[in-house]
Amino acid sequence: MRNARFREAATVEDLDYRTARGLDKALMNDLIAGGWIKKHLNVLITGPTGVGKTWIACALGNKACRDGYIVCKPHSRGDFPPNVPCSWG
Repeated sequence: MRNARFREAATVEDLDYRTARGLDKALMNDLIAGGWIKKHLNVLITGPTGVGKTWIACALGNKACRDGYIVCKPHSRGDFPPNVPCSWG
C-alpha cells in the first residue's frame, strides 16, 4: 500500500455514516464488497467540496489492496495513465 501513496490513511472500517454527506450505506457496502473490481468496472466519486471524496477513494483503495488487488491512483491529471503509482496487496 505504501507504493500507492494514498493521500489519506483511510479504511472502510472507519467510514462514518452519521455525518450528513448523503452516503448510501447499501451502495457503500456493495463497493466495499469489491464486486465492481471483479467485474472490471470503475467507480466515479462525485460531490461538493469537503464531503470526503478523496477519503472514500483512499478507503476503497486500501480495502482493495488488502483484498489482494493492484491499486493505481493517479495524483494529478498528468499522472494518468503513464506514471500512475501502484500498490500490490
